Amino acid sequence: MADVVGMADQLGADRFHLVGHDWGAAVAWHVAGRHPQRLRSLTALSVPHPAAFARALHGDDQRQRSSYVDVFRQEGKAEELLLEDDATRLRAMLAGTGLSGDVDTYVRRMREPGAMSAALNWYRAAEAAAIDRLGPITTPTMFVWSTADVALGREGAEATVDHVEGPYRFEVLEGVSHWIPEEAADELNRLLLDHLSSA
Repeated sequence: MADVVGMADQLGADRFHLVGHDWGAAVAWHVAGRHPQRLRSLTALSVPHPAAFARALHGDDQRQRSSYVDVFRQEGKAEELLLEDDATRLRAMLAGTGLSGDVDTYVRRMREPGAMSAALNWYRAAEAAAIDRLGPITTPTMFVWSTADVALGREGAEATVDHVEGPYRFEVLEGVSHWIPEEAADELNRLLLDHLSSA
């Protein structure tokens, strides 16, 4: 959150539009809940409001979808599992989640020294207690979720509305995987331009 606000400060942006996907969406929800005066609008892709996600984790569907997180939190072991045998598991995971394009490019980046640990450290640093300090979302908000997302289910997506007090828009992309920006760029851009122009 401090990085987001700090970048805006350096750019002289007292108020700004914030768009985030995956971990970027998780950070964006927290910025909106703690610094609402700084945002003109919020757009979160794939990841629901943290409290909605936490509630969904009590159900079988989201718990099963998130079962990989326990492995990702095992420092050293997760890196080894994902990168061994020419990153066979990492390649399968990326392809299995619907990532289109050149998987080799992503694998090559994750094989650079420290890169995989840096990516996995997001899972290791996440603390459930942070939700307790998250205020209501009053910023004009658009949440975009996709039905073919293997990691994030419908329950948390639909429950997000319960945590937004400001103007709220929920958009569902049918048949699109978790990788909304890569797979549905034209549709996402259309939604973004409409949302940003109305905020």
